[in-house]
Amino acid sequence: MTKGKKGKHTTPLNSEIGFIPAEEPEERGSELHTIEEESKKQELPKQEQVFSIARRVRSRLTHAPDPVHAPLGFAPGRGFDAVFPFIRLPELKPTLNGDWVQFGSPELEPNLLYWGDNLQVLRTLPSESIDLIYIDPPFFSGEQYNVIWGDANEVRTFNDIWDGGIDTYLIWLNARLWEMRRVLKRTGSIYVHCDWHASHYIKMEMDKIFGHDNFVSEVIWQRTAARSDSRRINHIHDMILLYSAGLNPTWNKVYTEYSEDYVSKFYRYEDLTSGKRFRASDLTAAGVRRGESGMPWRGIDPSKKGRHWAVPSLAFEILGVKKGNMTVQQMLDLLDSNGFIHWPQKEGGIPQFKRYLDNMPGTPLQSIWTDIPPVSPHALERIGYPTQKPESLLERIIQASSNEGDTVADFFCGGGTTCAVAIKLNRRFLGCDSSRVAVAVTLNRLVKICEEQSGVKSNYGKPGEVAFQEKLDLVKAEVPDIRIVYVGVYPIDRFKAVDQAGFNRFILQCYDTRLDTTDDPITGWRGALEPVLVGPVDPDATPEPNQVKAFFEACLKHLRPNTRMKAKVLAWKFSPGLNEYRRRLLSYISTNLTPRGVAMEFDYVPINSQEFRERIIRRYPEASESEFFLRFTQPPIIGDIAYKKVGSSKYRFEAVDAYSTNLDGYLVNCQWDFDYQRGHFAADPKHILGRCENKGKKAREAGRKFEAVLSAEYSFPESGQHTVACRVQDNLGGETIKSIMLDVED
Repeated sequence: MTKGKKGKHTTPLNSEIGFIPAEEPEERGSELHTIEEESKKQELPKQEQVFSIARRVRSRLTHAPDPVHAPLGFAPGRGFDAVFPFIRLPELKPTLNGDWVQFGSPELEPNLLYWGDNLQVLRTLPSESIDLIYIDPPFFSGEQYNVIWGDANEVRTFNDIWDGGIDTYLIWLNARLWEMRRVLKRTGSIYVHCDWHASHYIKMEMDKIFGHDNFVSEVIWQRTAARSDSRRINHIHDMILLYSAGLNPTWNKVYTEYSEDYVSKFYRYEDLTSGKRFRASDLTAAGVRRGESGMPWRGIDPSKKGRHWAVPSLAFEILGVKKGNMTVQQMLDLLDSNGFIHWPQKEGGIPQFKRYLDNMPGTPLQSIWTDIPPVSPHALERIGYPTQKPESLLERIIQASSNEGDTVADFFCGGGTTCAVAIKLNRRFLGCDSSRVAVAVTLNRLVKICEEQSGVKSNYGKPGEVAFQEKLDLVKAEVPDIRIVYVGVYPIDRFKAVDQAGFNRFILQCYDTRLDTTDDPITGWRGALEPVLVGPVDPDATPEPNQVKAFFEACLKHLRPNTRMKAKVLAWKFSPGLNEYRRRLLSYISTNLTPRGVAMEFDYVPINSQEFRERIIRRYPEASESEFFLRFTQPPIIGDIAYKKVGSSKYRFEAVDAYSTNLDGYLVNCQWDFDYQRGHFAADPKHILGRCENKGKKAREAGRKFEAVLSAEYSFPESGQHTVACRVQDNLGGETIKSIMLDVED
């Protein structure tokens, strides 16, 4: 700091400062700004009025229902920004253990699994980037029914949805459908899974958002068998609304198996040679022809019956033969020599074509699906939550409306069924959920599938190290990596995998500030009078005193008369010594600057504090305090893992002294891996969801639907040394792993 003879601050001549942001934050900020503008300027579909009401009736109405009206919550020129303000949140993509899972093909773009509010996530995605969307949003059937995972984010979301009834629910859903329409390619489609409570309301809103002409079908899925309830008509089906983004959506023919009744009725013949079932269909068509098709074949003249030969192309497709220059009679000879002619027993009859059951694809897909049962209690794919959808349901949807290599998205991914089926069908996926438990369950499921496909044990890396893996020679199939992306809620321990420059950009984007590109010890500027210093990326470290001193001195260079500078130091924590140093600086400001008419504030703002969040939300007065973004979570603690032998190779385990370190936090789930390898956590199938459910009065009083069960029993298949790991999640998104070595004895 330069001073005059009496210790007064003097401004040096070289006090110019650059406000040019660094390349990466400007690109990211510009990209998010573009997305925001595209969303707000997105036009409602232009469509004719669907309903026609008599003039005498219409004259008495003020608002007749019709898709040409704007969807609930929509504001012209702003979209849904008025209800759900745009907040340009940064993405956190750590490279730590469990956040970047690799399968030996680093040259491929990774699949993405987002943890965050799906509306905020959607607002970070580029327009027309997704080929197919399937969503299974919470049904409008009761708050407690829809709370599946027990996370605070999930509970808060559902409380907001249910607060105002069906209108609030539809506005909440409409805002997300609006963004889904934007991110869908023009050849894309969206499937929305709903039930009888609100499907009719949702369809009316989707007509307004996607356009009545883009409504493709309403699928009826019979999800359960008939039930006995004499008091009412039982609801045994769900509805799936299908809309396209444009007039030419991707569509692949899908067939279902013939029913037994259909087969017995139409495929009633059996070939004496092969034993195959077939149905007899026409080899002729109406009308007399003078060419080859009207000429006799083997003494049979179709003209006498007012018909002509019509050879089905199906037979040639099955035989793999081209018709070429064959005459009609040669074609018929070829069919007969290959067993495709059914000869009549009655004299004078016309031979028919044998349509073998084995060669038929089945019934083209219809709008009523009764052949897909729910997930059975003993199914290998079963995870254990009540709304899990069967993989066969998603397989049908994905096969029908996407091609290999396309991107399939599910913004309510839950246990990851959509993502799992997308991988198996060689599609890319993008999954999102507001629940940390759901993301953990989904990742666990997807890792197992990708390991099986790639032939590679995924590389999580050692705990705490940055994971990276070169392409391996033993890869049997190229499988993209999986990366976890955090938007809005950020685990503090994940920042250990971020470098200081990346952390600076992250915090500056949160604070809507520009990066300082000069050599001054100022990280960034918000306007011309709000310099910012970002502390160390390590959550356990505090800023160095010399760093704060240099920042203060640099701020003094930019003071101007009759202005008020608001300097801020943003850091995870501040040492007692730094707090004392700030008091001295404030004293210096009061003594030396105020008398000169120069005002300066100098504040410390902990990043993991309500103060940090409030300063940001203040820029968005329409945002609700309950909306979940810009929150930082601490990992829980597991003191130890206790164990006891209870059988020949059976042990009982318990996570001891396990608790959440977050304010108002508690553990909601506990998972176990009994063959933990080098940071590679793969939950045992029977221990993916370790929790108990509170019901009724107890749930209401405690405010907790689920609480973690911290014990488990397991029988080891063989003796020897094993590593056992426990992973817990709390209601605020914190997660941690604890492992022990165990010598298993017979």
